[in-house]
Amino acid sequence: MSNSTKHRISLAYEHEGEVRQASAEVNQTKASITFSGLPSVKFQVSLSDPEQVILQLPTDRKGKKPTVSCDISSIPELEAAMDEVRRQGWLGPKVSVSECG
Repeated sequence: MSNSTKHRISLAYEHEGEVRQASAEVNQTKASITFSGLPSVKFQVSLSDPEQVILQLPTDRKGKKPTVSCDISSIPELEAAMDEVRRQGWLGPKVSVSECG
């Protein structure tokens, strides 16, 4: 089994009193969040540094991937979505098989 397995999950979370929708792809190193209202923008959060966010901006220039990075506290809705990823258990500590015996 590959270590780069991605899990795609649906998120429903509350932000500013409204229930909102997003999707997430989670693997062992990062979570990529796409909000339903912004389908062309992808937010990446490194699981080794979850306070740092990389925003991939849309572009029409072939081969270019413009990005911006910032602290997650700058994007309160992303914090709410990441809390939902944690609540669903995707970011919790994993127990290896060798520790179960």
